[in-house]
Amino acid sequence: MHEVADEIYEDIGESITGIRTNMTERGLTRTLQDYVDQFEERHQIPVNLRIDQVADELSPLAAFQLFRLIQEALTNIRKHAGARGATVTLISDGPDQLRVTIADDGHGFAPGSQRNGKAPPLGLTSMRERVEALGGTFHVNSQPGSGTRVTAAIPIPRARKENRHATPATPPG
Repeated sequence: MHEVADEIYEDIGESITGIRTNMTERGLTRTLQDYVDQFEERHQIPVNLRIDQVADELSPLAAFQLFRLIQEALTNIRKHAGARGATVTLISDGPDQLRVTIADDGHGFAPGSQRNGKAPPLGLTSMRERVEALGGTFHVNSQPGSGTRVTAAIPIPRARKENRHATPATPPG
């Protein structure tokens, strides 16, 4: 039994390392597109993916955290929603913010419902913590019978934006 657990742990570690490598080499957009393609093929849940160009200008840390947020949200859709489809959007919301939305047409749930003394679901907690670590805000909108919408607003660091429009410095002389 320990051998199986060790093997799974090693596989997870290799998978995370692979995601970081892909993100660095290919950018968030291409890495997410590949993930969504694999998700659709494995789970037969169509996902409409829309990504603005600004997503590829995020820091590697921010890109990785957003990827993990989306991965966790899609996992929740697969495991709990009974959805026929989902949408994932990463769009610029003004010059200083990226809005990430993951929505499904599944069963929905009552986010504030009594949990009989239990802690909030781990997946939603980890998503909130990832977004807040980036200085963003996180919201879950859902109700039974109406699907679920997870929304995160992430600030785009000013230094990154200014670098996009900077002109190369020429040495004096």
